[in-house]
Amino acid sequence: EIRVSTSDRFSLVDQNLNKIPGQLFNISKTVSQTFPATGEKDVAQKARGKMRVFNAYGTTPQVLIATTRFEKDGLIFRTLTTVTVPGTKVVNGEIIPGGVDVEVVADKAGETYNISPGRFSIPAFNERGDAGRYEKIYGASSEPMKGGIIGRTKVVTESDFNKAKEALQNQLRKEIDDGLKAQTAGLKTIDSLSIKISQPESSAKVDEAAESFTMAIQSSLKTIGFKETDLNGLVKQHTETTRNVTVVPEKLKLGYKSINFKETENLLEFTVTIGGNAYAKIDTDKIKRELAGKDADEIKAYLRGIPGVESAKVVLSPFWIKSIPDKPEKTTINILY
Repeated sequence: EIRVSTSDRFSLVDQNLNKIPGQLFNISKTVSQTFPATGEKDVAQKARGKMRVFNAYGTTPQVLIATTRFEKDGLIFRTLTTVTVPGTKVVNGEIIPGGVDVEVVADKAGETYNISPGRFSIPAFNERGDAGRYEKIYGASSEPMKGGIIGRTKVVTESDFNKAKEALQNQLRKEIDDGLKAQTAGLKTIDSLSIKISQPESSAKVDEAAESFTMAIQSSLKTIGFKETDLNGLVKQHTETTRNVTVVPEKLKLGYKSINFKETENLLEFTVTIGGNAYAKIDTDKIKRELAGKDADEIKAYLRGIPGVESAKVVLSPFWIKSIPDKPEKTTINILY
């Protein structure tokens, strides 16, 4: 086993500290899909929606407490939280109202509150005779209010929600993996499972009335890729030094564990496990010296005298060659593992 670190901050291989250069990759994906709701029950559900609250009254921010009423067509919707609406500001000589997005819920259950987009007033300002704020602090929705119903209807079950979540998570992992492969051509990555997946956003929650619901999930992966040749060099140097053997990296099986990506440092640390065959070291220079000038019979005898050699066949070519050259530097030895 070797503990290795790689980073885009490393420019060279460091055999002593087991460091190799890397390249940073950052991938983000979002997937969404609509799923059917399979549950059914009697419900009394209030319509919900979002609107943007504008403050064109003045430069002073306006605080609206939770449950503040907004009215459209005689129907009341209330805010869920306290919000502060920024005041006006001047941009290029034009007065721009401040604005903030809020979620609202109908005052009562029922389909009557499933209304179209439009402008909402704040009754409290009118009730206290504050005509200026009543006119210039208001809400505006760009989408209909939805979900209001009384009666038996389709609802999203916990199973519906979890199956949708699992399906999107699996799709995300595949898209992240495919995206990583496309970006890292020629480089090795080992922590594609370290994907950060956000909590799902759904148009309907568990037990809410809906014929169908749309779910969206985001995910991201930040990791380091490296050249396998750099890692193979570390592996070869380590094993040959510590075990006094020869290894062929391409014939080894490498595994990875204890993977740790330090995001703030763009540093990937991991332990590589090494398995496979190792070979006794062969002193080719000694062999070339001792074979210099020998003929076929002498070569056979020499090779058979090396411990571990089972048999030897010698072929000298062309036919007029009767012995190995006298000068060792004229001989090349190729070792096939």
